[in-house]
Amino acid sequence: MVPAPKAAATPVTTPGAGAAPDPDPGLATIVRRGRPLDADRTPAILDAVLELLHDTGYDRLRVQDVAEHAGVGLGTIYRRWPTKQALVIDALECGRGTSEKFPSTGDPRADVVAAFRGMARDLNAKGDLIGFLASMRSEPAVAESFRGTALAQMRGRLRELIAAARGSDDPQLDLLTDVGPSLLLFRLAIAGDVCDPEALADEISSFVLDR
Repeated sequence: MVPAPKAAATPVTTPGAGAAPDPDPGLATIVRRGRPLDADRTPAILDAVLELLHDTGYDRLRVQDVAEHAGVGLGTIYRRWPTKQALVIDALECGRGTSEKFPSTGDPRADVVAAFRGMARDLNAKGDLIGFLASMRSEPAVAESFRGTALAQMRGRLRELIAAARGSDDPQLDLLTDVGPSLLLFRLAIAGDVCDPEALADEISSFVLDR
């Protein structure tokens, strides 16, 4: 007996099979917006660098700590700054916080006092400025950036204020510009004097403006 032929199997189809799946608009939006979100974290990253640089110094500054402080992943930082040195230089050159340190009220004498008081508070806080200054010997690129940005801005602004208070033709203008920061650094960070930092700033302001 010849066996009866088997019935051909009916193919099972799935609705929509063979067609490309519809894209998920929500997923596409996330992919498109990923980079701008990283870019928007730049101010937070640079602020974190400056704050940690003040607190810990350059040698003990870790990129991991910057990422945690700014609330970003390490990849976000390393995509733009391949080294700690590059990150620190960019932070120094961003100019963030300069206007807050040197307010402009229209009264140059009051602005000089306010500037020295701000410096005194920063130096009196628990930071590692000496460590940062020491690291400048082994990191010439960072040192050059610091001198050309933060330091140059500080000296330029102080010179403008002292010139407005004493007269731009004062022959000791350049010397007086450096006296205040130098005395504050020596008394508070090097000698470690225990004193009221704002009272010291006021005393130095009087010396610079009235001598």
